[in-house]
Amino acid sequence: MSVEKKVKTILLVDDEKDIAELTRMRILSLGYNVILAGDGEEALIKIKKEHPDLILLDVKMPKLDGYQVCKAVKSDPGVKDIPIILFTASSRHVMELGDRALELGAASCIKKPFDSKDLLEQIKKLIG
Repeated sequence: MSVEKKVKTILLVDDEKDIAELTRMRILSLGYNVILAGDGEEALIKIKKEHPDLILLDVKMPKLDGYQVCKAVKSDPGVKDIPIILFTASSRHVMELGDRALELGAASCIKKPFDSKDLLEQIKKLIG
């Protein structure tokens, strides 16, 4: 009798297509499913529809930024338990990232460009 393990799904939200694709490939190589969203509004739709196991969320995006998405997710009882990792390359946002991310309920934050090992450690810590 074999017990199948459910493959965990990560929603990757980044408006920079090249970075999103590179990150998607890294995450896929680790054995996770990856769903992409290109902005904050699309992310909120996919979060409700797909209910991913983890959200990897860029801070600086059009329509709704990562902070706004994080706040919306953490205030929604149906999805508030999904862990969020916020990330950014913006020098202005890097300075405030750690404190603001935790204040909004994010589980973690990473600065771009990030090391694949660091990303893997964060993901494993949060969803196995």
